[in-house]
Amino acid sequence: MKVLPEDFVKLFNERHFNILYQASTKDYQSLMSEEEFVTYANDFKNNSGDFELKFHNSIHYKVDRYCFIDDNDTHMITAVFHQNGEIGGIQFDFHEQYETDDDYTKNEYKFPINDEWFVLWGGTNAFLNYHYPYKNQRYAYDLVQSISGHVHNGLEKKLSSYFTYGKDVVAPLKGEVVDVYLHQPDNFIGIPNMEQPMGNAVVLKHENDEYSMVAHLQAGSIVVRVGDTVEQGDLLGFAGNSGASNEPHLHFQVTDGRDLVDSNSLRIRFKDYEKEPVQAETVRGV
Repeated sequence: MKVLPEDFVKLFNERHFNILYQASTKDYQSLMSEEEFVTYANDFKNNSGDFELKFHNSIHYKVDRYCFIDDNDTHMITAVFHQNGEIGGIQFDFHEQYETDDDYTKNEYKFPINDEWFVLWGGTNAFLNYHYPYKNQRYAYDLVQSISGHVHNGLEKKLSSYFTYGKDVVAPLKGEVVDVYLHQPDNFIGIPNMEQPMGNAVVLKHENDEYSMVAHLQAGSIVVRVGDTVEQGDLLGFAGNSGASNEPHLHFQVTDGRDLVDSNSLRIRFKDYEKEPVQAETVRGV
């Protein structure tokens, strides 16, 4: 059974939950029974309004993502569709916006990269940016290198096959190196290190008491030390797969304090972009 993306929202609003479940992949069905899915979907619908499509993009090859938000603006559904027509996943969530969306950095930054990268996660809602619910990384970006929708050359279990792995990571703005996190190995693909979530990382202090961080760097690649002063574009290290990372990517964020756990993430003003880059867009750095 197949369900077209344009029919999904109508079926959900009319509570045809069995049809949606039966149109999903075996992998998704292995997570819950049809009865469990129908019960959860019914409860979710009872507390929400009618849904309509708000966002659509693609961040993986042959996979499309759709975001439906209800007319109360309080609930959100994310549905993933494979090119063969199967539903790869359905996620139910609250649709929240935060007053901190108005809190931009005072400084203007550049992305900490040298060439074109793809925004895997970034934006001001949970569909565009999975960091968004968490105040200390709400406006963070996850970046990867992608060629024709692919992030690797076909050997998905080999780190060096990923286009991101080993690429230069540079200073997004002039600053002082205040923290360097070292000695974390690169993970095997699909096995993140949740005990050391930042992995190998560099924290810079900038004017106006703003702090930027680049994380998940390649083991042994960091070339700066605490106390160094760096100029915008100076090399910090190479992109890797350390810390809470399933596959090579670069995490970049700016906060209002050095303590990255208790600080607040700041929405980043970029020097070269009038419109804030978001998920599924291509960006350039220094």
